Amino acid sequence: LRLTGRPGLRDLRAARLALLARVEAERVALFGERDRLDEAKGLVARARAQASAQPDTRVADAWLQWADGSTPDVALAALDAATDTGALAYARAWLNHAAGRDDKALDFVRRAIHLDDRSVLARKLLADLKAERGENSAALEEYGDILSRLAPDHVDTRIALARLRIAVNKRAGEAVTELKGLIGQAERLKLSPRQLAAAHDSLGRYHARQGDLASARDAYRRAMEAAPEDPRFSAGLARLDLDEFKLDQAEARSPW
Repeated sequence: LRLTGRPGLRDLRAARLALLARVEAERVALFGERDRLDEAKGLVARARAQASAQPDTRVADAWLQWADGSTPDVALAALDAATDTGALAYARAWLNHAAGRDDKALDFVRRAIHLDDRSVLARKLLADLKAERGENSAALEEYGDILSRLAPDHVDTRIALARLRIAVNKRAGEAVTELKGLIGQAERLKLSPRQLAAAHDSLGRYHARQGDLASARDAYRRAMEAAPEDPRFSAGLARLDLDEFKLDQAEARSPW
């Protein structure tokens, strides 16, 4: 501060405000914490007014637009003039993935990791994309690396790893124990709505594979109740309805 004077202090305050706005917007957009929407809107509005030149302000604006119902492309447009940062590249990757452009998403998530190789969010998205492409061994290795090297208690990665183990029937029993443990500690761990929904949804997939349709339905319903605004968590019940030839019910539940 002695070297830079008040302009330096203003820059630090602007960077702090932009970062706070981005984190709040991420919590709403990525984790479904809808009770924080007004707080996020207020912080993003302040950041636009007082820290418009900060890259994190652009990223916060994009996440808020997505959380507020805009399409991925509208949210992406908010990033066009932003400086290249790890957080911005991650936002571009995630929004392209949401728009179904996974090749672009892969390019951007690799860019995000290049800019910040300790970004847990970016590395988890890379693993998610690999899992969705059927690269299961690579995805399992990526999830394991995050938990062993970067963030041993990262809840999203723990859920994703358990989900993939269930999908490939590799240490599935251990995965179920992990998911039930997370659900049982949901309050202490402060699980977000989407984290809790993802854990229940993953258990639903396990029970469906085992042929226990009653338990599967119960788990899928709990997932929908945990994150009712997220249509992805109605897909499990829709699949069960289709299997039982209840076509009208399946169509009504389907997120597509």
